[in-house]
Amino acid sequence: MARPSKLTDKQWQEITDRVINGESKRALAKEFGIAESSIREKVSAQCEEIKNVAHQIVATECAVKSLPLTAQVSAHNLASKLMSMSYNMADTGNKGAAIASRLSTIAEKHMGFVETAAYDNNVEQMMEGVKTVNAIMRTANESSALAVDLLKANKEAVDSMSKPQEENRKTLTDFYGL
Repeated sequence: MARPSKLTDKQWQEITDRVINGESKRALAKEFGIAESSIREKVSAQCEEIKNVAHQIVATECAVKSLPLTAQVSAHNLASKLMSMSYNMADTGNKGAAIASRLSTIAEKHMGFVETAAYDNNVEQMMEGVKTVNAIMRTANESSALAVDLLKANKEAVDSMSKPQEENRKTLTDFYGL
């Protein structure tokens, strides 16, 4: 287990912000009394991700500004609807997962009835209990399907974002000549 950091979350955020703004990791390490390798390990990947997102935001804003005003409004309205749908789908997935969890608990209790019927050699009651458990678990699986699909989609999106796309990425220099 790693030992706790000497710095607070607020200090790490300050370091991250300053690295993003171009300050030297070596100078920051000296100032905060930590190893430069600690900054590289904790901050570098996050800084790259922040820079990538910033570049995407700039590219998007430039693309939106290149549209006629009415099309800009339409693009913003569509983006708002897509975000709303995304939040609603995530909420639905969360609720479906919660329902699946509850149903699983109910199925587990019904398995107790099946075990009792088996102990009593009551085959008819045991088979009826197995059918009930099967139906409950099928419903639980259906309830969790959206949550599982959303998790898969999120993983795929994260995986695709983490692949280098340097040839397609626009930089601040491309847009503003910096």
